Amino acid sequence: MKKSLLALLVSSVFVMSGCEDGKMTQTVLEAEKQIVHLGTELKNAQSELAKKEAEVNELSGVKAENEKLKAELEKAQQNTALQVEIVKIFDKKEVIKHQVDPKEEFAIEESTVSSFVSLPKTNFDWLNQLLINQAYDYNEEAGRKLKNLTEEEFKKHYEEVYQGLVGSVKSEPVIGYDEHISSTFIGQRNNIATFLMTHYTYTGGAHGMHFTQYINVDLDKKAVIGLNDLISQKNQAQLKEMLWEIHSRERVDENGNYNGLGNQKEFRVSEQFYFTSSGIVFVYPPYELGAYAEGDTEVEADWHSINKLLNPDYQRGEKDGLFAEELEN
Repeated sequence: MKKSLLALLVSSVFVMSGCEDGKMTQTVLEAEKQIVHLGTELKNAQSELAKKEAEVNELSGVKAENEKLKAELEKAQQNTALQVEIVKIFDKKEVIKHQVDPKEEFAIEESTVSSFVSLPKTNFDWLNQLLINQAYDYNEEAGRKLKNLTEEEFKKHYEEVYQGLVGSVKSEPVIGYDEHISSTFIGQRNNIATFLMTHYTYTGGAHGMHFTQYINVDLDKKAVIGLNDLISQKNQAQLKEMLWEIHSRERVDENGNYNGLGNQKEFRVSEQFYFTSSGIVFVYPPYELGAYAEGDTEVEADWHSINKLLNPDYQRGEKDGLFAEELEN
């Protein structure tokens, strides 16, 4: 009996031990399968990551190539010769009849209203925008200022100006109203292109008034060259003395006396100027230095006199055919 019980106990131990070993083996197999699965997923993830990195590198290369091409295109555009065409963008004129009392001897029976605009159009979009801005900024009234008008918006603006003139002449008859902008391309020297816009206004009376606007554009900087860009404020006092001396020497009567309008105290350096092969011409409107019938007054400072006063960007040198010994003599 005891032997049978002992045998049974021993047998039970082996059975239990076998069961535990089976479970252990199964657990190990499951773990191994999981490791293999994770290894496969890791390889797949690494492969996908490598693919994404290749795509990113490819895109970076494309972006870099695009930036390079863009830079080359901009450089090519800068080296492209400037092409200019003067384009009429607005032209309207009408005669307005007025009902008058026959007894009024000097009644105005009709009025003429006209508006005309021509602008330079170039092969550079940014320059076209700059020129539209210049034309608009000069003519625009305070409080209605817009930014970067398109050509169509500028036409719409001038239509409003024109209708305003028509309304004014109908309510208060005068001989006529004119509002004109006439443009011209003067020329180019290296990176400087110069345009001229003549603004003419007539509101009745003996004659109209005109203003000549010179627009000097630095093609490299894509900006208008203002007086302070041309010459520093500290040098403008010396330039003022130089220009007055030139002007007063040229404007004398038969007795050698100055016969222009204004005086040295009132004289200023004009913000309207243009470049020539011999110097820089500063332009003054009618009535400032001379009578209306004389038109604009021009005072030219030669390169020998003015060059050293200019800011370095706009001084002339050997590339312009002006050598040091010529400036010193």
